[in-house]
Amino acid sequence: MYAIHVNKVLENGTKTEIRVEYDEKAKKFEIVGVGVIPKGKRKMIYIGSSKMTDNYEYRCLSMEDREKVKFKTYVEAVGIDVLNEALLEAWEMTKPKPLEQDIYNINFDVSRFV
Repeated sequence: MYAIHVNKVLENGTKTEIRVEYDEKAKKFEIVGVGVIPKGKRKMIYIGSSKMTDNYEYRCLSMEDREKVKFKTYVEAVGIDVLNEALLEAWEMTKPKPLEQDIYNINFDVSRFV
């Protein structure tokens, strides 16, 4: 698994960092972390950090319900549109780039090497 960090600036001036990872078992990109820097501040606040996970009610939930709670806090912090844009941008970053003949300078006969 590898992480892709997508940085966005919201309309109100809040800076966000959305961490997207590719889950090989599920064969899909997933948002695994959201960090927010409110306008006028310098320190990143990570959504779903120890403040949420130290709560006893949160720990009593099943894994599916924990994922729902985490996702709901992400949506409340940055919005569903920004999360979808981050997923799309992460997918665009991982797409392979087409090969160009000019980069490799292969305008000569290669039959003697094969």
